[in-house]
Amino acid sequence: MGEKLQDMNEKPSLTEIEEAFGRAFLRLKVKPGEELDKFLKSPMERLVSPELILKKMGEEHANEATAKKLLKKYDGRVDISKVDLFGSTGILESFSTSEKQEMLGKVITDLEDKVTQRLRAIDEALERNPNDPWYRRYGKPGVQEDEIETRLKHLAAAAKEGIILPNYEEHLTKIRSTISNVFNVNGSATRYIRWAKEELERVGMQIEKVAGRTEGITGRGLEFSKSKYGNARRVYLDGELIGSFADVQFGKNSTNGEVVTWMVSEVIDQDRITGTQNRDTVYVWKKGWKEPRAIFEDHAWSTERYMRVLPPKITPDGKVKITRISGEKEKEEIIDPSTKEFLSGAGE
Repeated sequence: MGEKLQDMNEKPSLTEIEEAFGRAFLRLKVKPGEELDKFLKSPMERLVSPELILKKMGEEHANEATAKKLLKKYDGRVDISKVDLFGSTGILESFSTSEKQEMLGKVITDLEDKVTQRLRAIDEALERNPNDPWYRRYGKPGVQEDEIETRLKHLAAAAKEGIILPNYEEHLTKIRSTISNVFNVNGSATRYIRWAKEELERVGMQIEKVAGRTEGITGRGLEFSKSKYGNARRVYLDGELIGSFADVQFGKNSTNGEVVTWMVSEVIDQDRITGTQNRDTVYVWKKGWKEPRAIFEDHAWSTERYMRVLPPKITPDGKVKITRISGEKEKEEIIDPSTKEFLSGAGE
């Protein structure tokens, strides 16, 4: 906070200009082969991060020999987790399956170790200064979002190529533990945490498919399967996977066989004076849709009014019936999921 703000009219430094020129030169001029060899021997190479060089060579489909030469050259200097490893633009594109699996295991384990070290450092800092005013006001610091997303990204990209780790369940469980350590002061990260749980479950299902695991569902009607990783529920209609959802509530008559509806209720803020702010979001999915849609949202502070939304219902003709209770008053709304228009109570 005490750092001097940079003047908006201040000219970029010579180093910044050189680095920008180096990145542009790499992007426009350097290809695998003789051009890359010349670039690596030139002063220009020092202006560009190893991560960018590896990324560029992945995009250029560098062969196995070139990729291995770069990985050896930058060993200990590059954060390989920041580089695309798999897919058509991954630096490991030409590697064997066993080599890709080995690299995946190394990257995931290294990322796990970094999270463990970070959380240990936080605990040690709090032990040294338990009365730290920041901690007393905001609570215990937590992990960063990229410490979750990077692992999920690499595991998902590898699974698309049919590559999984033998102990994948252990690694997915560790991600679940990391999610529980996200900094969530006053509910500020509630929506992100729910997304992370659902993304963890999605990646888990992708890996399980490669591993040949089956769900054990009947394929008839609305069915649920509990997650082992992200505390989410996998939802199926007639055997078709709708998705995996966290903090979800299903009520009676939540489907008519074609349309399914449910609600997510979450705490999004907390305040000593106004109390807790809840958000209720109603989702709907219809056969033929690629993903669910949010069709209703409401939220309120607990001290402003006593308000809650009941789990929605599906009418026989496929419309969504939503009941809101505010104090002693009850209000009902019906929404057509095809048009997303209020059919009753609109605008009130």
